[in-house]
Parts: sequence; structure tokens; C-alpha cells
Amino acid sequence: MAQVQERTWLGAEPEEVWKLVGDFVGFIEVLIADIDGARLEVEGEGIGMLRRVSVGTDVAVERLEEHDDAAWRTSYSMPVTGPFPMTGYLSTIQLEAVGDGECELVWTGSFEPDGVAEDVAAAEVRKVYTQGIAKLRAVFS
Repeated sequence: MAQVQERTWLGAEPEEVWKLVGDFVGFIEVLIADIDGARLEVEGEGIGMLRRVSVGTDVAVERLEEHDDAAWRTSYSMPVTGPFPMTGYLSTIQLEAVGDGECELVWTGSFEPDGVAEDVAAAEVRKVYTQGIAKLRAVFS
């Protein structure tokens, strides 16, 4: 099993950041806002809900696995990985208070590479995480 983890400090209270990161639909809307032709479809509510992200002919489906407001933690799986060369993907985003008015975001994903070397699959996941973190920094700078 391969694993990728990215961390960042954000200049905002965890409660404020959680309003966005803890919103399974709203967070992905922010992440795909600048991608030409990106579409989002949502099915269901709460644990088990699905979000389908389409870009061109590529479709990824993500399923909400955990949502814990008290712990500022959310997890999702990817039953349909679309363009990503992996299976068994599970991701967790966790916020931690780290001083006055700041928090740390830890974004971790585990998966099995599918048809590519582990470092190739990990690079694809890391790219998504670093782009997402850059958008969060822009929002919470």
C-alpha cells in the first residue's frame, strides 16, 4: 500500500477552515473551479454520499466515508478513480489547532498503484493535494 501525505499551516482558526474543508461538496467546488470543463454531480447526503467529478471524458467518483465535526476530520474513498492509476484509494483530511488563529491541515491518502510504478501514482495524488493546498492558502492567507 502506497501513502502520500501533505501538510500546511493556514492563517485561520480551524473552525473557519472546517466550514470549507468539512463541506464535501463545497470543498470540491473550490478545488475544480479553475478547471475548464469540470463538472460536479452529487448523489445522496451524509456518509455514503457520492460526488462525481468530470473533466472531459475522465470521471472520478468519490464517496464520503467519515465526517467528524468535533475532530475536524473527513475521509473519502474513490470507488471510480477515473484518470488516476490506482485502486483502493482512501483519503483523510484532518485539521489541528496550532496556536493563536492558525491551524495545520494534514491530507493523507493511501492506495494501490494500478499499472504504474508507486512513485508515478504517488506523484498524481501529490499533485492534487498540492494544488488543493495552494487554493486553501489563497482563501485563508
